[in-house]
Amino acid sequence: MWRGYILVTLAGTASAYVATDEVMVLPGWSGKLPSRMFSGYLDATPQGETVYKLHMHYTFWESEGDPAKDPLLIWSNGGPGAGSEFGAFTELGPLLLYDASMQTKEYNTTGIPTLFQNPQAWTKVASLLIYDAPPPVGYSYCNNNPGGDGYSCGDWDDFRTARSVHTFVENFMKAFPEYAQHDLYLSGESYAGVYIPMLAREILQDTSSPTAAHLRGMLIGDGCTGTDVLCGNAPGHNGPWFHMQFFHGHGAVSDKLYDVIVDTCGVEQLKAGIIDPKCESLVKSMDTAIGGYFDYAYYDECSPDTYISPAPGFAAQRSRRYWSSVPPLRTAPQDGGLGGALNDYPCGGVHAMLTRLNASAVKKALNVPPDAYFFLTDNGVGFNYSLTEKNLMPFYQQVVNEKRMRVVVYNGDTGTSSRLERARYDATPLVFCLQPALDSCVWPAPGRRSAPLTRRLRSSLTAADPGINSFVSQNWTVALGFKETQAWRPWTVDGKQQMGGYVTRYENNFDFLTIRGAGHMVPEFKPTASLAFLTAFLKNEDYMPYAKPPPKFPIGKKH
Repeated sequence: MWRGYILVTLAGTASAYVATDEVMVLPGWSGKLPSRMFSGYLDATPQGETVYKLHMHYTFWESEGDPAKDPLLIWSNGGPGAGSEFGAFTELGPLLLYDASMQTKEYNTTGIPTLFQNPQAWTKVASLLIYDAPPPVGYSYCNNNPGGDGYSCGDWDDFRTARSVHTFVENFMKAFPEYAQHDLYLSGESYAGVYIPMLAREILQDTSSPTAAHLRGMLIGDGCTGTDVLCGNAPGHNGPWFHMQFFHGHGAVSDKLYDVIVDTCGVEQLKAGIIDPKCESLVKSMDTAIGGYFDYAYYDECSPDTYISPAPGFAAQRSRRYWSSVPPLRTAPQDGGLGGALNDYPCGGVHAMLTRLNASAVKKALNVPPDAYFFLTDNGVGFNYSLTEKNLMPFYQQVVNEKRMRVVVYNGDTGTSSRLERARYDATPLVFCLQPALDSCVWPAPGRRSAPLTRRLRSSLTAADPGINSFVSQNWTVALGFKETQAWRPWTVDGKQQMGGYVTRYENNFDFLTIRGAGHMVPEFKPTASLAFLTAFLKNEDYMPYAKPPPKFPIGKKH
């Protein structure tokens, strides 16, 4: 695809950009775009790689605030295999998709899901760059084969992914040189807890590039930390201990049963996962007592008829290898009476997303080849991906102790810790439709299995809990050994009583922060609180404290 670079002057600021990549009209959105938007491809072929030419798809929005001064924020979803459009269009971008996107007059006319403006978009305070990695995830592809399947770019591992994304970032800085001078922040969720620190390491080790001089920080949401720590066979994380902590802490397990399990099994056995038959029987009874829940957000009630299912026995949860950041499809409730938990977010988005991304008019607007399709194979199934990073804790210790950048590890406090791997055909409509035309896919009714699809759709679809919660993340962040500068305390959205969550701050600008009421995809479930902590972090400000309200009645006065 031809690339033209044009130098223009806007408000006295020189700006070079990929002229052919600017999006002027976006199907599904009738108004003026919230800010300038670009979509296209940049080379991501690392030095020394000769078999494959990697074309990495990106989408870039300039800040809605002051694009000439605001920082550049790079975002990645996880997987491995989750396209970052999910984060951009269902969590934190300027335009979002919901179930309502497929209920509008415009959708009924065009067949393209309607976009809605996001008042808590992360583009309010930063320019936002997302990318699909590794190819062929999302719209990315290799060589001259935009329609290739999951094996068309060879075998992947954490190291190759980091090198290719680093190459992409450096080429973005060349294509948009004015942003090469902005403060740079890297962010992502779930398996991006491996992607993002490894990308940061590549940038910091590259002495030939000025990018490292502008790297200011990382934001890691509900993130993995390497197979020896979290999202693998980490010692002390294979058993149901953190699973128990979560559900007992949320009132789903009685004190009586919890105490019996701890007394019978012992903490070490519950952490290690080598469980004797008597202990396993008790754990199964606990799972039965817990009942149904949505893996990614315990209190979510968007559609209980389609995705909430009984908790499985923990014995079936131990083989989890890959860690999702894309939830199973959730549909609007049949009676229309239920919204999200606490009614603070709209339901849906995944079905609308997949419908939208395969529409020919959308692909044309996004400068995507007409024969491309949005390849999604979350959790590493459908392409060959090896988890090779074992432990990122030494990297965290190095960059924090050397004051190389600021770091916040954040977690929603309602994402469960179940570490599941189970087929969900019986409870959830088919989500991951990987064929070129979405209308050729099968969307089975709840309780029914679909017929076999093509090779591009994995034959045994599973949707698994991320297995990363605030209990687990607090455990490994404490183990880093940093000195506390602020002990665990509440933080707020407004500096008064609107709770955001809790935070522990450490020396040299390392923070562990929770978001109250948020599930695994934090910006989706708590957009206002997410924008609040992001804004504070980018400005290097303290998170606003909780101000205890005055008593309603003066002390000692009769009432």
